Amino acid sequence: MTLTVATLFRRRTRRIRPDDVMGIAVSERKDQDSDPYFRAIVSFMDDRQCVVADGHHRNVIDRTAAMVSDA
Repeated sequence: MTLTVATLFRRRTRRIRPDDVMGIAVSERKDQDSDPYFRAIVSFMDDRQCVVADGHHRNVIDRTAAMVSDA
C-alpha cells in the first residue's frame, strides 16, 4: 500500500507493508460549532498514527476507512 500525505506546501509518500499497520479506527469529536466531526486514523506498529480522512459526514469517513482496511 502507498500512503500519500499532502499539505498545503508539501507532499510525502510512504510505502507501507500490510504487517506495519495495526489497524484503522474512526473517531468522533465535536468541532468548534459543536457539530460532530469524524476522523479515520491508521495506527502503525511503531506507535505512529496518520489521519487518512476527516470531515462532518460519517458515511464518507466510514467508506474511506473500509477502503484503507481492504488495501
